[in-house]
Amino acid sequence: MKRFLLLSLSLLASVAITAQTFTIRQNVTGMSWDNMRGQSFTPQVQGSGTGDVGDDNTVFLEHFSFVFASSAYPEKLYLYSELPSNIEELDNGTGGILIAESISMNSDDFLYTRYFFDYPELEKDQTYYVLFRQDAKIESGGGNNYTGGGALDRRDNDIFLHTSQDLRFEARFTPPKNSEANIVTLTTPSQVGETIIDLETKSVTFSVPASQDISSLQLTIEVSENGTYSPMRTFWNFSSGPVTITVTSESGTVVNEWTVIADKPLNTDASMGTFFIDETIGHPEVDEDNHTIKIVVSDDADLSTLIPYIYHLPFGATVSPAVEVPTDFSEGSVVYTVTAEDGETFIEWTVTVVTQSQSTSIKQDFLSTKIYPSIVNDLLVIENQNNSKLEVTIFNVTGHMVYSQKIEANPTNISMSHLPSGIYLIKLSDGLIFETYRVIRE
Repeated sequence: MKRFLLLSLSLLASVAITAQTFTIRQNVTGMSWDNMRGQSFTPQVQGSGTGDVGDDNTVFLEHFSFVFASSAYPEKLYLYSELPSNIEELDNGTGGILIAESISMNSDDFLYTRYFFDYPELEKDQTYYVLFRQDAKIESGGGNNYTGGGALDRRDNDIFLHTSQDLRFEARFTPPKNSEANIVTLTTPSQVGETIIDLETKSVTFSVPASQDISSLQLTIEVSENGTYSPMRTFWNFSSGPVTITVTSESGTVVNEWTVIADKPLNTDASMGTFFIDETIGHPEVDEDNHTIKIVVSDDADLSTLIPYIYHLPFGATVSPAVEVPTDFSEGSVVYTVTAEDGETFIEWTVTVVTQSQSTSIKQDFLSTKIYPSIVNDLLVIENQNNSKLEVTIFNVTGHMVYSQKIEANPTNISMSHLPSGIYLIKLSDGLIFETYRVIRE
């Protein structure tokens, strides 16, 4: 199996091709012949063609074109370096030397019907023969205006070469376009290790951390020179499995479907994240070892209808019973089970809610601050009654920090106008104590 790492692929060198682009042509209109078979030509003899044949000894045939005098024309054109001696030998090339055949045909262009080749390499000063394997009605030129060859027609079972007559034709020579359709490099900012590209199976594999959200991975993709890939996008969803990327070569003759695999181990993190209730006073007491959380609320809070929230839950984890719905904490505790993405790892967290009068540990364990309004349109106001230095940090619901600043002014206005609508957590800290608030940005 041919496997190449990104580093290896980046060292591959391509061979530069310096051949010129030019045409040869006989474009003088004459009569039309019914039993024509083709034309002989010499690449360096241009006739009425255009472009510079250059100094290279070899050239590359892109297409050979004729002007047909009827709507019936053969599907394929054959290229010989030696002329077959009779019609019967055209099918297998014996008696002549068959070196290429057309790969496609285009009759949509005005005037010419073009037969495209896969860029066979030809000697510039040698004579070649393009032949059909059936008779065709083709326009001839007005006399022998092209001196590099002549028209070919069928005479009984032989191919006859005219020395004083040409068909009306055009041939274009140009350096071959790249026919590779590979993914050369593929990276994502969060990946672990190197990308593996398998040229045989047309597959790409890269690894990301277990905690990585793979529903919107940013990929940087490089394909073979001058090739294209589809679909063209920056962010890719791997949550349902591998994705398919179609790469088309510069020549358009090769199309490969690549399978791209994001290798991510299932997350085993079943931590609680940030458990929060709007009526919280001070900050929750979290015991990571015993998996307990203690929350103090005001005396007038209705413990039977508190609405809990969990932010920054590990990727892929689920929690039961549901949060963000009224929950009865009047019995003192509710057990929440956090199940990791792997479906097997889980932790039971006991959340206890007490009122301020029931708690003996909150006397000075909170900051003298006020935050308002709870629904923010533009400015969030923070009143610091102790006039102490505070660090303000704002997180969105996915846990990304969107603002961080140390404040001293009282009150302090913080603009949230640049943030998208949604729920945000405001964390205040004086270095010893922190409090968390929830606000909604309209």
